[in-house]
Amino acid sequence: MRMADCHPDRPHKAKGFCLSCYEKAYYVADRERILARVKGWGVANREHIQAHRKAYDKANREHLLAYNKAYRKTTRPKVYTIYGSRCGDCLQDHADIWELHHVNGRADGRDVVGAALRKIIQVGHPLSAYALLCPNCHKRRHLAARLAAEQATLKT
Repeated sequence: MRMADCHPDRPHKAKGFCLSCYEKAYYVADRERILARVKGWGVANREHIQAHRKAYDKANREHLLAYNKAYRKTTRPKVYTIYGSRCGDCLQDHADIWELHHVNGRADGRDVVGAALRKIIQVGHPLSAYALLCPNCHKRRHLAARLAAEQATLKT
């Protein structure tokens, strides 16, 4: 059996490469075409993907709920510590009830709490994008923003 030039301990696939190196070289050479094909398949099969996801979520509901609860339980304290462990407005320590406020509003109209937490911890999301607030201060900020928007529409 012929062995690969890249990894002499692995079997040869093609062009002197083992299987993993050949697939990597193929992807690097045709990256744009492969990504376009994958994106096209996703668009063409959106209903299939949504149905599969819905069936998976239904079949694994208890496991997903337990996983998400455990993830939030371990992640929220980390984010709480990153933001200084206090409400950004009243400076009170509300460890058990804090909320994340989107300072500039939500970019796409929705944001899942787990995704926001993940952005802050893993990606190093800018601290200026969110504010750690207690529920009262969070409500106050939203009411103030709504009143300002109403006054702006009245002036025009």
